Amino acid sequence: MEIELDINPGIFNDVYLPALNSEIRTQIRFGGSSSGKSYSEFTMAPIWAMQGHSILIVRRNASSISKSVWLQLKKSIKKMGLSEFFKIDQSAKTIECLVSTGCIVTAGIYPDTERLKSITPLEDDAFSKIIIEEATEITEDEYNDILLRQRGTCRFKKTVTLLFNPIFKKHWIYKKFFAPIEDEYDFNADAKQYISEDLWILKTTHLDNKFLEDEERKTLEGMKSTSPYHYQVYCKGNFGILGTLCLPNVIEREFDPVALRLESLGINIGIDFGFTNDPTAIVFTAYDERNRTVYVFDECGGKGMSEEAMVVGIKERLNFYGIRYYEAYADNSSPRIIDRLRSLGLNVNGAKGSIMDGIFWLNQNNIVVRPKCTNVLEESKLYTYKKGTDGEVTNEPIDKYNHYVGDGLRYACVNKISDQKYIGSNKKF
Repeated sequence: MEIELDINPGIFNDVYLPALNSEIRTQIRFGGSSSGKSYSEFTMAPIWAMQGHSILIVRRNASSISKSVWLQLKKSIKKMGLSEFFKIDQSAKTIECLVSTGCIVTAGIYPDTERLKSITPLEDDAFSKIIIEEATEITEDEYNDILLRQRGTCRFKKTVTLLFNPIFKKHWIYKKFFAPIEDEYDFNADAKQYISEDLWILKTTHLDNKFLEDEERKTLEGMKSTSPYHYQVYCKGNFGILGTLCLPNVIEREFDPVALRLESLGINIGIDFGFTNDPTAIVFTAYDERNRTVYVFDECGGKGMSEEAMVVGIKERLNFYGIRYYEAYADNSSPRIIDRLRSLGLNVNGAKGSIMDGIFWLNQNNIVVRPKCTNVLEESKLYTYKKGTDGEVTNEPIDKYNHYVGDGLRYACVNKISDQKYIGSNKKF
């Protein structure tokens, strides 16, 4: 069945329109936040599927697919008035075109990395298009595994597109695609685009997004004074130069947890276990998602703490602030201690996730810490990246000064880091 599409080009930002018909093998669309990269890509995807393309859209964390990719795909189909031409499988996260052999398959790599090997198009032998959302989250080995999903014959020229906000020049994506051309194309200066026979790099910022609200623009521009590093990366779309501090965005500032109504945001507590050599570190937080701010309002801990002492310390602080509902997350490598804390009445679960995922997420937010949280503040000034034998800063944190900020704070935010919405616990202490 042939369908003549009449798509209004006005639904796209002009800078992305050439992507609709591009057949360049590797395509990179990167830059600042809210530049419309993902919106344009996932609005084009249904059009490509109607043309017969089999499309694989990948993001590292499987839980992120529903929150970002899947929702945008469904909205785009509805907005363009194309719902009757697609069969949407909510559970399998696949979209089948009813007027062609095209399809859209979405998948997360983590935690089920083996599942990627079994993903195939619904009808074709190979995916003609692969789109990698938040490509900086994946490793180079994972990238190569993803490309294997394009093995086989295909009626179209195969393309792979990487979407991301730049992080730092030590990242494998920069080394692989940008370093070979950096002498001629400086994307941290005036370069906006690079095109060759097999590579297209396009840099955009919020200024390229005609659909963005003024309030969002002001938030991005406001980073210039609150966090120069994040202003360069998330507003200007520049690759950051990795500094030595793992969390340079920690801000010491007094605030009243009750006046800010932190409990309405959801109280999360992170617990890093220690005893003889290392302290037990307990960090009390709330997260303002709209303003992308982590509030650290209290802490407790110390060496030689028993499970009973941990629970007493936590409950004393919750009582002091009048907090009834909370969730606590602790090092999941110590299930015995977690079970003991539960038996003492603490609402606590094991925290999962990598250190680098946690640092990456925390660095996308402001971290506001009250002066009384002296351990968090002290560690934030000492928690740094290792240096290599050449004296250059690596992207691996040192295994020191990481009890309160490296682990305790990361555990407290684990349900945000894994892209899961906060669901307030009904359990009281």
